[in-house]
Amino acid sequence: MAQGGFLDNQNVPPPIFALVAMVGDEPTHQEAMASSEKPQWLEAEGEEMRRIREMGTWVLVKRPPGANVVGSVWVLKKKRDENNKVEKYKARVCAQGFSQIPGVDFGQTSSPTARLSSLRFILALAAAQDWEIHQIDFKNAYLNGDLDEEIYMKQPPGFEEPGREDWVCKLLKAIYGLKQAGRQWYLKVKELFEGLGLQRCEYDQGVFYLHLTKLNIIVAIHVDDCTLVSNTRMVMERLKAEIANRFEISDLGEAKWLLGFEIRRDRRARTISLSQGSYIDTLISRFNLIDANPTTTPLDPHSNLFLPITDSMRQEMRHKPYSQLVGSLMYAAICTRPDIAYSTSTLAQFMSDPSPIHWEAAKRVLRYLKGTKDLALTFGGDLTDLVGFTDADWGSQAHRHSISGNVFMFCGGAISWSSRKQPLVALSSTEAEYIAASDAARELIWIRNLISEITIPITNSITLFCDNQSAIRISSSSLIHTRTKHIDIRYYFIRHIIETGTLTLEYCPTDEMVADIFTKALARARLEYLVGRLGLDQA
Repeated sequence: MAQGGFLDNQNVPPPIFALVAMVGDEPTHQEAMASSEKPQWLEAEGEEMRRIREMGTWVLVKRPPGANVVGSVWVLKKKRDENNKVEKYKARVCAQGFSQIPGVDFGQTSSPTARLSSLRFILALAAAQDWEIHQIDFKNAYLNGDLDEEIYMKQPPGFEEPGREDWVCKLLKAIYGLKQAGRQWYLKVKELFEGLGLQRCEYDQGVFYLHLTKLNIIVAIHVDDCTLVSNTRMVMERLKAEIANRFEISDLGEAKWLLGFEIRRDRRARTISLSQGSYIDTLISRFNLIDANPTTTPLDPHSNLFLPITDSMRQEMRHKPYSQLVGSLMYAAICTRPDIAYSTSTLAQFMSDPSPIHWEAAKRVLRYLKGTKDLALTFGGDLTDLVGFTDADWGSQAHRHSISGNVFMFCGGAISWSSRKQPLVALSSTEAEYIAASDAARELIWIRNLISEITIPITNSITLFCDNQSAIRISSSSLIHTRTKHIDIRYYFIRHIIETGTLTLEYCPTDEMVADIFTKALARARLEYLVGRLGLDQA
């Protein structure tokens, strides 16, 4: 364990996004300078330049002959609170990384961030255990990263130094927009937390932890946003103080707003709820559906999305922001709204060639969100075991590929879910269910390993429910059957983990199959029942 941790001298054991903005929320530099909010944007840009100078991010030099000079641009954004009110004008100087040359201006670029599944598990665990959940924000995070390459950048627009307008910035620190900036910042964060005695999680390298008998600390990082969990307030305050000694941070206190979703907590009931009501309001405004009527289901079970597309349809769709709408819906689907996972994954299949039918279907999903925007993914209460559900819809769509769906529940809510088209055409419902179960088993192994590493190791078998008796028998038998001998060997993985006792595949009646919501469009009554089973409650 690293020495010099923040608990060395304490009387305790040793150390331990919205994707969519309102119109006008992200203007260009030229638009900002021509708007009525020019003073606010100038102040924000001036603050950014002051911080860059203080941190010694670059020095001005004459342009070296033959050197590649990357461009620079202002990225402006209004930051809004949970009530959609502007709380800050934010300006950031970014390098135009697309002009970097591989092997010259950058090498490795990978930059881990905590998975949303990990974050949901951590929040659920903390709520059930009544642990502290706080947030901090690293100010100008990327500017702390050290560069290994020699990179030159144009001066930021509007801030060229008089008399030296043709000079360039020789970067001494990483800056937003550089392809390697995220990786260089991550290396700094890794150094920070390992220096404080935390370990990096091998199964999610955006998570750091310390688990001792009477001390639990978990840190989940997402670029410059950091979620801190501790079982005592004293340790939490000490942790934040030690981080503040090394980096400039904004202490946001107890977690309330993270990555575009709102966090509400009831400590008396030991529950925590995640919702995206404000994000949905933003989508409704952006896509001009303020006056649209809500719907009770995201997709019409009787609609056919696979009708032939004509040239006149393509012409009609030329100026429709279909990809933007579906992409925005996908963010809700992967964060807090598993009930639209099937709808968005289906509509995403037509991203390159949509028709008016798909456009209306996408708007229907948003209208469904409008009518259910108060639904929140809720965890907590009693600390319950991890359990999974797997299902498949066999060949009911025009492409004849089955749809796999799975969901894993912990403390009353869904922490991980998936809805996807199977890569091959299954020859029977048994084969489709078997393939879906094998895919779910791989996700189960990852979640099990994650939980075992950052908390107490799981030694018992985890139950995965399936509603197909034949698939369960095939999974539990090592025999090769005539009807299944053609199945790709990778799908037999589930047999191995059943034999080792890692997983128990059990039968679940179809009416109780929670994963059914991820495989097909459902009628209202069935949808509402499964939405409740997923842990989605009125906020």
